[in-house]
Amino acid sequence: MTNFKKRLIKGVVASSFILGVGFSSTSGLLSNNEVQAAPKNVHTITKPNGVQRIDPGYTQVVHIGNGLSLSVTMTDEVNFTWELFSDEEPEAVLATGVAQLNDEFEITYQDPVTGEEVTIVETLVENKPEEPQESGQNIADFSFMYNGKAVSENNFATSYVGEVFDPLKGITFVDASGKAFDGTITADVSQVDTTKIGVYPVKYTITENITSDEQRAMIEPQVMEFQSAVAIINASMVEKIVEETTLTINKTTNTEANKATHTSKDGLLKFDVWYISGTNYGLRVTNLETGEVVQDETISSTIYKGLRFTVEMPLLNAKNVYMVNFNFTEGGTGSDVLSQTVSTDAPTGNPAPAKSAPAAKPTKLAQTNAGLGFMPAFSSFGLLGGSIAAFLRSRKK
Repeated sequence: MTNFKKRLIKGVVASSFILGVGFSSTSGLLSNNEVQAAPKNVHTITKPNGVQRIDPGYTQVVHIGNGLSLSVTMTDEVNFTWELFSDEEPEAVLATGVAQLNDEFEITYQDPVTGEEVTIVETLVENKPEEPQESGQNIADFSFMYNGKAVSENNFATSYVGEVFDPLKGITFVDASGKAFDGTITADVSQVDTTKIGVYPVKYTITENITSDEQRAMIEPQVMEFQSAVAIINASMVEKIVEETTLTINKTTNTEANKATHTSKDGLLKFDVWYISGTNYGLRVTNLETGEVVQDETISSTIYKGLRFTVEMPLLNAKNVYMVNFNFTEGGTGSDVLSQTVSTDAPTGNPAPAKSAPAAKPTKLAQTNAGLGFMPAFSSFGLLGGSIAAFLRSRKK
């Protein structure tokens, strides 16, 4: 018997009364003519954490009672060799043999104290781990909601500029019956700037709650990510001149093939002016992100001295004004300012966040103070960093 086996005796055998389940049967009082049946025992080979089956070469010491223990070594998933020894003298092997899990086998040995031959019947059973449990809820059956309605480009969070944005206010994750997903919602608002109006992305993560350590060992939590948005808006309509510039137009050189051009600092708009004939000039304004021409007309240098181009954003309660002053080198400059207003074809969102309705179904999800959001689509001018990129998507991990 090796020192390894001795250590197993001290460590494993001492606890085998708890890990192994053993029982024996005796015949009670017998007459001199009756033969006592060999006692039968059943013990369990216990698996260490993470072992899904008993591997060949796996060795364990099983205490079988009466000061005896078996050293069991698996030769495959079912068969094993065994050695019987006394707990008091682990170096002395009393018997050896081969057997199979879940089958009875006899052990015959000479009692080291009395010298008598003793036979016992032993059965070793495998302590199989429980099959992984499946969650009672399927994350794909649940929907991301804001104020009791599905999140969409017409239903998403809004917050006033300068105020603290709570990304979890009004957010629920429920199934068709309104039952909340048993999980936790967190949000990342790292891209949200509450000091400036705009539509910002927010990313939500829904993670299933696994309560007990036992469940955690057998069940992998379901996780879904969902991108939404928040619109940081003005409390009332605000008009702001975002840029003012002067565009010089040379009658001789700035033809239609060589227009006088100015691109706005935010990269959204391009202003083109070119000479046509007499006092007539062409004027064109292009949305650079879509390539859409939003203004195209002929103007007179004797009438107009500039262009006031306004981008109206109803969702954000904002009007951005671009002032372009014309400097015609020939033909004079008029006194009027040409005004043009375009409105973003934007979703309405929730323009009064302070009065938004409560969710139709209260959420049971644990909430945190972290935050993220979703982006609606716009068909005209972008409201976030000059970008009209839009996204609304979810991803199951």
